[in-house]
Amino acid sequence: MKHTIAPTFLSSTFALLACAGLVACDDPELVDELALTSAPQPAAGTSPASVNTAVGDDPQPAVVSACSDAVYVGNYNVTSKADIAALNDYAKIEGSLTFTYPPIDYAATGSCLKEVTGNLEILGEGGEITVETIEGLETVGGSLTIDTAIFSANAAFPSLESVGGDVEIALFSSETSDLPSFESLATIGGELWIYESDIQSLSGFNALETVGGGVIHLEGMDVELLSGFNALETFDGDLAINALYSLTDISGFTALETVTGGLSLSSIGIVDLVGFPSLTTIGGSIDIADEPYLESIDIGGQLSIGGNLLIAGNPELPQCDAEAFVAQLVQVGGTVTVSGNKPC
Repeated sequence: MKHTIAPTFLSSTFALLACAGLVACDDPELVDELALTSAPQPAAGTSPASVNTAVGDDPQPAVVSACSDAVYVGNYNVTSKADIAALNDYAKIEGSLTFTYPPIDYAATGSCLKEVTGNLEILGEGGEITVETIEGLETVGGSLTIDTAIFSANAAFPSLESVGGDVEIALFSSETSDLPSFESLATIGGELWIYESDIQSLSGFNALETVGGGVIHLEGMDVELLSGFNALETFDGDLAINALYSLTDISGFTALETVTGGLSLSSIGIVDLVGFPSLTTIGGSIDIADEPYLESIDIGGQLSIGGNLLIAGNPELPQCDAEAFVAQLVQVGGTVTVSGNKPC
């Protein structure tokens, strides 16, 4: 094979050889010049940023992703902070990912882990586990369970788009008095349960379009404002809002048009029941009963109810106002019961 010697290398070599016999080599300017001409030069088409330069400003290093396509096969149980750091070595876990207190007291992931094919579980069995940012995770094939936890001020699930099973969030608190954002979550294959918490605002589900398991159950929280869920147009199942004693405002569900099951509102603190402005169809029944503070009802648009309607035992709701609400409904397919409310 024929080897070609670069001209720059030849000229630099001859200059250095000549220098050996010259007093001028003591000249620092000549030494610097020879050092520069003997330095390796970038090949044609090579970006200067990829070449180490001896003089001048340091070049910006090329950005190289630290993420890999590695797959962890099996269930990944976090037992140390090193286990959390090592999550960034994997793009996918073929199994479940579990954080348990003890031994670990916080849950977080980096931006490299994109998919968990099984369940994601954050379980504070021996004490509250602090949930930080679950940063890059996009898909959970099984269920998402968060039980006995504290959501830090930075807690969020910014990239999570899909959960194949149930989402259950229970016995938790938040440093910001709100549930962390699930801003990208569009699909829940199973049921959605959120209950037993001291948070004051429930939002963060504005991208949610599908809940396939037939239940949205919100219960036992100090929530005053129920917002979010504004992309949900059709819900195939039962919507239950129960035991939210501090609830004063339902401003969510603004796009919801159809609930194929029933709507249950029980033991909520609301005075004026105003909401669901786009709702036109409830396939099942509506129960509004034993609400101690309720004074008026204004829900839905041109609303049709496929099942029964019960408005009863509401001591501050005038009976004539309840009857007026019934009169403006398009249709009630089952039995209508309006009784035990405040006399007109």
